[in-house]
Amino acid sequence: MSRKAITYEDRVKVMHYHQEGKTAREIGRIIKRSHSLVLRIIKRFRETKSYVDRHRSGRPRLTTPNDDRLLIRLAKKNRTMSSHELRREWKLSNGCQASASLVRRKLIANNMLWKKAVLKPRLNKQHIKKREEFCQSVKE
Repeated sequence: MSRKAITYEDRVKVMHYHQEGKTAREIGRIIKRSHSLVLRIIKRFRETKSYVDRHRSGRPRLTTPNDDRLLIRLAKKNRTMSSHELRREWKLSNGCQASASLVRRKLIANNMLWKKAVLKPRLNKQHIKKREEFCQSVKE
């Protein structure tokens, strides 16, 4: 489970109490947070002279916006293609090694839904007989 985010106001309070001369444990009791968190806030403020969070890099993107547009174009060309087939085509066109689930997520994000060809009902003997009768009547 990830840590609960510390608000900007809490950081300001911590530094205010710290400048008043209170200990980390006292500050922790006042703002109802652990003393180790208080110490970390004080240390970070001394390093950066700022209350703002540092930039977090996060997971790097696998595709570029151009790659995404190419995928959408491929999907629009043939709306009945499966995500596995689209993934294969996409890899051939731009060399991007992506999973089928990523392809599905990208399409859903662009409001593209899958189209499945409608299956026609099978012809039974009665249908075949009626068709033959119709053909004979038209022929005459």
